[in-house]
Amino acid sequence: ANNIFMLSMFVISLTLRVLSQNNMVRSLELQYDLAQEKQKLELYSNQLEVVVKERTQELQKSEQWHRSLFENATDGIVVLNQQGIIVDANEKACLMHGFSKRNLVGTHIALLEADHARNISDERRSRILAGNTLVYETSHHRKDGTPLRLEISTKSIRIGDELLIQSFYRDITEKRQLQDHLQQSQKMESIGVLA
Repeated sequence: ANNIFMLSMFVISLTLRVLSQNNMVRSLELQYDLAQEKQKLELYSNQLEVVVKERTQELQKSEQWHRSLFENATDGIVVLNQQGIIVDANEKACLMHGFSKRNLVGTHIALLEADHARNISDERRSRILAGNTLVYETSHHRKDGTPLRLEISTKSIRIGDELLIQSFYRDITEKRQLQDHLQQSQKMESIGVLA
């Protein structure tokens, strides 16, 4: 009976030892697998960080490129929302009108337009928002009240989910004054010939 007891205790302890070793082996295998997966995740994370960094640099470069083109354009560029509020303007547009960018952005375009131009401004804005590209001449006022003749090329643009109006302003004040002066000279010459 003692031998049977000893034998059964030996078998039980051997079984427990085998089970314990199996659990340890499984635990070590899990730790190894986890370590391998952790290394893979770290590798993927590092690769992803590199890609994100590269894309961020590309995005910053692209943004700087477009901002530089916008700010250094020889024509004034004004971006309006659908209600006619100025959401952005380049330096040339600000100089044309005599306002700082801080004062110009957030104002309604009607504040810059000559009285006779305001009447058709809403109609033009509707046509532009409907997809038409317009090129027209109009009159604005500078900050000091002097008239400003502009040739405006404008179209709608979509930025994200927002529909905006982008306008390129070319100052033709001097050109129109020269044309008016030439026409006046030609009229005077014609009157002189008739006389």
